[in-house]
Amino acid sequence: MKVDKNSLKEAGTYIVFKENETVELSLKDVFEEVTFTLVNGVQIELNIYEFSLKTKLNLFINEDSKLNLHLISGTEMSLDILGNVKNNGILNIYFADLKTANTTLNSNVILLGDNAKSCFKFSSIAKENIKKLYNIGFNHVGKKTTSDFEGYGVALKNGEIDAKGISHIEKMSIKSYANQMVKVILFDKDSKAKASPTLKIDCDDIVANHACAIGSLNEDHVFYLRSRGLSEEESRKLITLGYLLPIEDNFDEEGKNKIKSFIKESF
Repeated sequence: MKVDKNSLKEAGTYIVFKENETVELSLKDVFEEVTFTLVNGVQIELNIYEFSLKTKLNLFINEDSKLNLHLISGTEMSLDILGNVKNNGILNIYFADLKTANTTLNSNVILLGDNAKSCFKFSSIAKENIKKLYNIGFNHVGKKTTSDFEGYGVALKNGEIDAKGISHIEKMSIKSYANQMVKVILFDKDSKAKASPTLKIDCDDIVANHACAIGSLNEDHVFYLRSRGLSEEESRKLITLGYLLPIEDNFDEEGKNKIKSFIKESF
């Protein structure tokens, strides 16, 4: 289902999903704040590829429901996401942030119910003085909850990527799992990146880990590819694509085409 601007204006800013469906939604020049609620047992694929300059999304995932949220940024944007996931609910957020435009994204998901799960995965390109800022948080409240934060980025030509992850496993959230991983390639000496993983653990019976890697391209990999006949520029581009393209596996055909187009523009 494709939701156009007129129907959104008539429906207001509160949308309830009552049956399984795939929805394409444009928020460009329409709303500053939208609330989505999934009733029990619903599975939704939600694609949002256009945004207002500043947007807030409220996501309420009821019991046994699942929302896969697919985001692609094509313009400068500031996006706030607040998620609430109940028993056995799942909220997966996939963000392809590959356009030459400033981005600020703040996301916090509360894993309120037992067995609630959520992930946030992004791929990002920052170049030509562009800044990409991500603040990604999870609050584990229920038992046996799961959170996963993964980010892959490339900074070049004075671009900057700053990724912060905060996973808070609260006192009674036993048997929970939290993971954070951020990897950023600095394509040249003028580019910048920072990763700040934070784990706040108030419960003993859990598993939590984090990892981050920021640095230039591995010159051994570049040398290997050049020995196979590629130029240095081609080698660097190929390695970079290996960082960014996996995000497309979480998108439909239209989304994959947009992602490939944005990457092609950047390199």
